[in-house]
Amino acid sequence: MAQSQALEELNPDKENDIPQPKQIWIYGINDHLEQPVPDKVQGFDATGVFRTDFAALCEKYGIIPHTTLGPPRKAVEGMDQEKLLSVSSVLLDRVSMQLAKQLIPTSLHLETIRFTSCKLDIDMLSLLRAGIADTCTIQTLQVEWNPLEVQLDMAQLKSISELSHEDLDELERDRDKKDAERKLRMFRELITDTWGTLDAAFEALEAARPVSRGGAAIEELTVAQWNDLFRGAFSQILHQKYACSTMEQLQLATTDSTELFDLLDGLHFGEGNGKLSLRKVKDQLDPEKLPVLTEEQEAADPIAAAFAQFVNGTSVLENVSFRYCDLGRIEGRQIGEALKTNMHLKALNLYGNRICDQGVQTIAEALETNLNYALRYLGLGRNRVTQEGLKTLCKAVGATRVDSEKAKELQKGIDADKPKKLKAFQATPPKKDANGRERHQLKECHFDEVVEKVEEDGEPYWLWYRNVEFHTLNLEQNPISDLEVVEELRPYGVGVLILTGTPVAKKVLEEEERKMKEAGKEAAAAEASGKPPPIAEEKEEEKPAEEEPGEPQRPNAWKIHYH
Repeated sequence: MAQSQALEELNPDKENDIPQPKQIWIYGINDHLEQPVPDKVQGFDATGVFRTDFAALCEKYGIIPHTTLGPPRKAVEGMDQEKLLSVSSVLLDRVSMQLAKQLIPTSLHLETIRFTSCKLDIDMLSLLRAGIADTCTIQTLQVEWNPLEVQLDMAQLKSISELSHEDLDELERDRDKKDAERKLRMFRELITDTWGTLDAAFEALEAARPVSRGGAAIEELTVAQWNDLFRGAFSQILHQKYACSTMEQLQLATTDSTELFDLLDGLHFGEGNGKLSLRKVKDQLDPEKLPVLTEEQEAADPIAAAFAQFVNGTSVLENVSFRYCDLGRIEGRQIGEALKTNMHLKALNLYGNRICDQGVQTIAEALETNLNYALRYLGLGRNRVTQEGLKTLCKAVGATRVDSEKAKELQKGIDADKPKKLKAFQATPPKKDANGRERHQLKECHFDEVVEKVEEDGEPYWLWYRNVEFHTLNLEQNPISDLEVVEELRPYGVGVLILTGTPVAKKVLEEEERKMKEAGKEAAAAEASGKPPPIAEEKEEEKPAEEEPGEPQRPNAWKIHYH
């Protein structure tokens, strides 16, 4: 009796007096709905509680609700106060994201949205972005472990009802091939960046090719031989160029090289016999067979645009994280372009991607040219940034040394622009969310400064201070190896520079350890001889340079973290 009553509560509609339980969400269960949720929902009074309204909208439009987004089975106190909407390691569908788009602007208790390993596609991200409107209260977005794939050509899908199964199969093969070509272009960039040219890369790989028992070089490689070849060849060149010792320090793990093997041996490029020759691989990577994208094609790349839309000039987000999303040079380029007009972003975390020196170019330009200067933290840990990329980023923040003629020219421009900039700043009141909270943005109008300094020998020089609001640059576990470059950049930095896990950090820590051992030996020798141990010199803490009374506090060198 109790069980029957429970089933009736699940679904009071009956057929032949047999209680019908509600359907449970599975992937594709809502695909039969042509237009599940209209762009403008009519006749729906939102309560303002995301999970409650999600279930109500599903009920209104006959949608089977996704189990992770609806209310819990048991009533939970304070659900209307939940600040975090978190979904992890489950598939989502576009219908769920359409519902989220409608509900995020009215769910004023939410501050953070997190999707981890949910396989969101380009369309889902666009729906999510549409929901993060001016009036919403979302401050933080985390879309992590979410690489995107090339999507089907939507122009051809307009008449999908008229397409045959063979036509759909052909569309999917075309999509899969374009996705494979995208991965191969990224691989080609990696090896040309590492060795300089495609010819030099394959010359090194040919020299390292394994040999048979008879001593002849093996022509066709198995996947195990392919992985061993790349591990050995990369380790050698990485040690020579960056003092790195593993492929992982350039974000090329064994799983990645195995995926490349499968692509090159697979449906579109290979024979599927489990063997690859370097000659065929080089031929497939040749620009005549795999064309280099034009500037226009890269600027319009839909995958890069899907991420960049969250940090552009219309975004109100303050903290964004795209960890482990397989972002590369093209994505870094579009993200940097978008950042140039952003007003509110405080922290951007791009940890665990494949962004290289070229990929940080426009990000550096945004740090330098975006006069809103809202960004305080940039996380580029575990990417492919070398000391060249470090120099590019550091030039954009803190101070730059200039000569007297340049200093005069800069000061003239600063003085001429001040009234116009101040007027524009004062005419733009602080933005607030729907709860009345002021969004993060620059509190005072920024003006560049040119300050005269004097060398120890009495010679004057000038420092041009631009973005001094920036605070932390995280480049841990990148192939940065030149300590001389780091030391040259140190005096002109601002805030904290994190270099933990880099080859240059290893050098610094090894030198510290060497000095400690020497000091220990000296102390032991002195003790054995009966002499008093040497007095250790106390390292003076770096103190900020004294400023003239009434002058603004200026940055005084990077504080570098090696540990």
